[in-house]
Amino acid sequence: MSNNPNNYIGRVTKLGRDLRYPSNIGSVEDGLHHFMIIKEMIYDEEKKNDDPLNGQTKFEQIVGSRNDNSFYKEGRTFILFLPQGGLTTQYSAKYDSVDVGFFGRLVENNLGSMIDQLDSAFDDYQLDRQSGGGMLESTFNFYDKAIGAFANSNAARTAEEFVTSNRMIDQMKFNVASAIGGIATLGNDKVRGEDVAALSMRAQRNPYTSLVFVGNTTKRTHNFKFQFNPKSSPESEAVQQIIANLKQGMLPSLPKLNPRVDSFTVMEDNPAYDELNPADKAISTQMGIPKQIPKTYRTSNNMDSNLFKFPNVYTINFFDSNSTELDSNKHLYKIGQSVLTSLKVDYAETFFQKTGLPTQINLNLEFKENFTLSRKHIEEGY
Repeated sequence: MSNNPNNYIGRVTKLGRDLRYPSNIGSVEDGLHHFMIIKEMIYDEEKKNDDPLNGQTKFEQIVGSRNDNSFYKEGRTFILFLPQGGLTTQYSAKYDSVDVGFFGRLVENNLGSMIDQLDSAFDDYQLDRQSGGGMLESTFNFYDKAIGAFANSNAARTAEEFVTSNRMIDQMKFNVASAIGGIATLGNDKVRGEDVAALSMRAQRNPYTSLVFVGNTTKRTHNFKFQFNPKSSPESEAVQQIIANLKQGMLPSLPKLNPRVDSFTVMEDNPAYDELNPADKAISTQMGIPKQIPKTYRTSNNMDSNLFKFPNVYTINFFDSNSTELDSNKHLYKIGQSVLTSLKVDYAETFFQKTGLPTQINLNLEFKENFTLSRKHIEEGY
């Protein structure tokens, strides 16, 4: 394979619009064939105005994925070596603990066997309504069948066994002891009635705790730490350009509020007329020296807009130019549309003598994905 990194990079990005470090990034012979591409995406006002829904229904546009780049145009492309410390990503799901109690656990354990009967009851309800059955009668019939589904389930039989067993008596004793304990410790916020009951009976209530999935609200954050050690002033300047463009892209723009220049004219006293003696003032018009002369003033409106324009977003992918595939490295992971939330730069205290450019620059970037992951994204390589 050729040592010219452009042979591969040119096929996965647009040459001429990229900023890269080092200049031979992508070279297999130089051991730089593993690299990452950070692509800047700029919100395209014209594309939005041409097709507000972008071929989607309004509903799809409102609730669609924030990983959609259809309203964006490509900006700069940053091609960099893989960061120090390796690559790390993390996945999370949020669960809450819920105390469902004895009867809640009964239903939880036996709900599967009741679902088919409930489905059948609901189908009968719909048929009753379609055949002209009354709302009230159809609803009562549905609830009657739903209660029957529970009555015929294992949950009902287990509940009946519980009510008629010594465990029910123990539960009642515990409840009474809790009530008495609550009265005895009235005013003491640190002791509960249940604690008194537990100590006296040497038993504690089983809350029948279950975990309930409540969502996947945490979005992935990716941190990259780069240490640049340019060998020349041009290489140091290339790093400076990369940092400057990333800083600009992560911040909002604040356009001027209707920038324009206005002018107006007023009549003011003529200084030359004031210097004339009384006799000359009488004939000042004939002398071409009017009492007042026009004066034009120019004003400009330089106020900032009352609205910020959103910063740019980014896509990040990892590549291997030693591979025949042009897609991102399938052995790693994809990073979808992200925002740049933090950029930190540390400059060393040594500089190139002629230009004053730093000889070492540390750059820390933090990106946060703009959407929530699902199984579909994992199948797509995220």
